[in-house]
Amino acid sequence: MIRLETELIQQQGRNLELQNSSRIRATQEVVVIMVIGNPYNIAVFYEEIKDWNENSEFTNGVLLLFIDGNIFPNEILNVTLGFDLKKLSTKLETIPTNKELFKCEMKDCFSKIYNLTYPEDWDEDGDDGYLISPPTYRDYGYYIFAVGDGQKTRFLYAKLKYIMEESHHDLEHAEIREFVVDDDKVKKIESDLRKAGY
Repeated sequence: MIRLETELIQQQGRNLELQNSSRIRATQEVVVIMVIGNPYNIAVFYEEIKDWNENSEFTNGVLLLFIDGNIFPNEILNVTLGFDLKKLSTKLETIPTNKELFKCEMKDCFSKIYNLTYPEDWDEDGDDGYLISPPTYRDYGYYIFAVGDGQKTRFLYAKLKYIMEESHHDLEHAEIREFVVDDDKVKKIESDLRKAGY
């Protein structure tokens, strides 16, 4: 039988109260999973996979985002939790405010932010402030951008195919999704990641 319960988890010698932490008990083995936020709204899930860490000085595991009830990415990636979670936490803290971009049509918004991040002119510096995706996500073509209007945050995300000949991703055929959430929910996730050491 699988049982979920909210509990106080001890991590690195100190107690951290995480409202959405859950324990799954299956047969004799106990596995602790970390869910920060509301999966039907926006949340971060991460878990160390011990079999991936037998000969590693890094903490490897799974990192998933729940956005509007959707799991992103939709495949399991081996991420370095300490590095990728820290990057994600920092990015969530510094999402830019741009009311003009916030109001754009979804595909137009995604394209504009992508081109700000990766300008076609190689001599021009890109602006990665809107780029939320942890580095490992981007290695596999999973991109998340975010922009705020001062009260809400708009997330736009998709898996992109890279076109080698053009040194550019295929935006025309990308299946882009979006979700708008109140800023306080994003700040709460960022705060809880900080409390957890990220």
